[in-house]
Amino acid sequence: MKYRIHWQVNIVAVAIIMICSCNTESDNTINNKDSLNTGQISASGRNENKKTDLENYPERPRLAIQEMIVKYGAPVEVSSESVVWHNAGPYKRIMVTKKEVPHDFPLPHMDFLEHTVSYNVPTDKVDDLVAFDASMTVNKTAGEMSARCDLEGH
Repeated sequence: MKYRIHWQVNIVAVAIIMICSCNTESDNTINNKDSLNTGQISASGRNENKKTDLENYPERPRLAIQEMIVKYGAPVEVSSESVVWHNAGPYKRIMVTKKEVPHDFPLPHMDFLEHTVSYNVPTDKVDDLVAFDASMTVNKTAGEMSARCDLEGH
């Protein structure tokens, strides 16, 4: 019983942290089009001549990329479809995708920002976790748990 409660506290704590990093009031945070960087970026440690043009990214993912650069520094992977940071803050990985996915909980918004942590969710609890929040994904093989949302919480 002691271990069962300990496990439940751990998984609830991780889920709450990941969900709280989701900003559900994204309409209030995007109000300055001039602040968007619509130029090109390159991953750190890469050939500066190989840059990815972000003008083809929708506005909100571009803003998220800019915010992640300010908070975590240059990304380590940049492609025409995603921008990725590894070992950024408490996260194993942060990824901003060009593709926006509609999500209606708790309020309608588009998901394009994914935060991943190392966490080995017990197999018998995966369904409960996904039922708790459909934005959560579990990769048992890699020992990872991820949450997708629109913008990182402030």
